[in-house]
Amino acid sequence: MAEPENDIEKNGTKEQVTQKTKKKFRTRTIIVIIALIVFLLSLCIRCRADYLELFEIGENYVEVFNQNLKYKVYIAVINFIFIFIATCITNSFIKRGLKKFFEEEKQEIPKLPNKSLALIFALIGAMITPNIFLEKTILFVNNSQFGIADPIFGLDIGFYMFQGPLIGLILYYLLAIIIGLTIYTAVYYIIIFNAYFDGINGQTLKNNTFIKHLLFNTKIITILIVCIMLFNTQNVVLDNFLTLNDELETTIVGAGVVETTIKLWGYRVLGVVIIVSVFMAIRFFKKNNAKNVIKSLAIVPVYLVGLFIVMVGYNTLFINGSELDKEKAYITTNIDFTKTAYNINIDEIDLESTGTITQEEAEENKDVISNTPVVTESVVLNNLGQTQTSTGYYTYNQAKATLYKDKLTYISAREINSENTTYNSRADEYTHGYGAVLVSANDTDENGNIVYISKDFENGDIEEPRIYYGTETNSIITVSEDNKEFDYPETTTQNATNSYDGERRNIIKFLR
Repeated sequence: MAEPENDIEKNGTKEQVTQKTKKKFRTRTIIVIIALIVFLLSLCIRCRADYLELFEIGENYVEVFNQNLKYKVYIAVINFIFIFIATCITNSFIKRGLKKFFEEEKQEIPKLPNKSLALIFALIGAMITPNIFLEKTILFVNNSQFGIADPIFGLDIGFYMFQGPLIGLILYYLLAIIIGLTIYTAVYYIIIFNAYFDGINGQTLKNNTFIKHLLFNTKIITILIVCIMLFNTQNVVLDNFLTLNDELETTIVGAGVVETTIKLWGYRVLGVVIIVSVFMAIRFFKKNNAKNVIKSLAIVPVYLVGLFIVMVGYNTLFINGSELDKEKAYITTNIDFTKTAYNINIDEIDLESTGTITQEEAEENKDVISNTPVVTESVVLNNLGQTQTSTGYYTYNQAKATLYKDKLTYISAREINSENTTYNSRADEYTHGYGAVLVSANDTDENGNIVYISKDFENGDIEEPRIYYGTETNSIITVSEDNKEFDYPETTTQNATNSYDGERRNIIKFLR
């Protein structure tokens, strides 16, 4: 009679296991469905918000929305597939490594989550990556060649503006993915170990696929870091290499003697040193040789110290004291490229001063004089900050030169200052800036102060003075017919208000 009872116990145990398996499957299915619903809901909200934002700016901008949406879909699909496959491959390696632990403990390996986790991670990636890659992808796809190569690498200038940014972003993205999968692998193992085992043999752990997997990922991470470093060596053409001893301490941007010789080749060699150092450390780690692991990793900081000493020594012995002579060729190249960039390749003629100009000369050059600014943008912004922001309502971030009734002026948008307001105030009341301040660019008063052409709130020449989109006005807001929004102060105790009357009243802009 004992055997039937044992069979019943075994069958009962199998039934319980089956029920638990089904329960886990249902739980995973529910989680995946919830993730899909959240993804689709978020996608709909974001698409509608982007559409309404561009529609409110102008119907002709709807085509921009359609174009951006197309690129976002491509980016989301590519990243979804990539992350899903990468996660599935990682899970297969994890399962292979865990199988040996379960066999050693003489346990049956349970049904572990694989595709459900991969699907959730892929959905998260598809939600995040489109906004990250959009701008650089558009530049890459619509690239153009300038027909002018930089003198250091021989690359067309267009590469730095169109292709380079996306390539750099992809390298950082791959690095982040590999690091994320490495952390995910370690966390997965830890959770399974705590859930199914009382303890793990150290030697078994070391010989297992788990350690091999982490070491392999370490090699990939090292190679990607070196690729990023070598790719960023192109930025030497954008560094500051010389500061002039003038009143403004003018900085010349570009590559100089040190950058094109020691620094450039020093970092290229550093890439090789890093790979050799890490790969040697991994080999010694497998042999349990901790001392040589430390020695291998110490190669990199020692090399960096040596490179720093060489650069400082070269500057001290060969550059300092005759820096302008040493950098003459590079300064000339910088000037030539600057002229080309601003399309000012004109003949330079040195003029001798003839003293004070006469009334006749002033009349002959009236157009030139009237369009020559005597007030700078910084002076305008400084004055506006001191005289036009006392109420605390507004801020002025930029002042742009423009012609107003054939007169050279500076115009600065009067944006709402929401820095010290609450969230509710920003969303419901202080929602927009109002109008602009107009300042003469070539006139000052008798005390040397700027001359205002328009600084009140009438703004007769501006059809719609309310600024809902600006450099400062960029937070979430809600509008409705019943909501009274702050317009501008009429007196010290009374403010003008307005209700938004656009066609799209629900949400007109999201954080960008």
